[in-house]
Amino acid sequence: MERPIYRETAHGICGFTLSVQSPEGRIGKSWKNDGTPHDPEGTVGCFLVPPLVKAYELTGNEAYLHGAELGYRYYMRELQGNGFTTAGALDTYCVDKESSIPLLKAGLALFRVTGKKSYLEWAEHAAWYLATWQWHHTVAYDTGTGLEAIGYDTFGGTAVSTQHHHLDPFALSFIEDWIELASLRRMRRSASRTAA
Repeated sequence: MERPIYRETAHGICGFTLSVQSPEGRIGKSWKNDGTPHDPEGTVGCFLVPPLVKAYELTGNEAYLHGAELGYRYYMRELQGNGFTTAGALDTYCVDKESSIPLLKAGLALFRVTGKKSYLEWAEHAAWYLATWQWHHTVAYDTGTGLEAIGYDTFGGTAVSTQHHHLDPFALSFIEDWIELASLRRMRRSASRTAA
């Protein structure tokens, strides 16, 4: 469906992102109506990196790619340095799973457009972090409980955050990225064995 206003809005968001991005790459969590930072912290700012990559793919504008690479390096250094990501849920500020999802998605997107091996390696690092939030077992619910009645299976579900200790199906938002990452890693291993 052709809706030029959607593209204009997306470019406006990407342009704003570049205008508020710090020299080291941090984008921030929230801004005031006048565009000044309200909360510059949190890995959640990385959610704006994949749209910058997409904007670069659609326009060829190097500023978008530069901003995406700068932001991705900043947030990956944060994950690697701290060992966790934060602030994915806007109602709290804690260690969580959601804020690491764009680290996986952005790594894959940047690898696709640049071919840089480091982006694939960082995407894998983010994927391992995401796996730590996943339930790798099935809970046997008592007979007669609501979850037993519907046959709810915890296997593959993910914990939300250190603040919200509940289970959700959020892995659905990145399972295709895991599959793509596995395929790319397999191809690279195969190619390196062939070259050896």
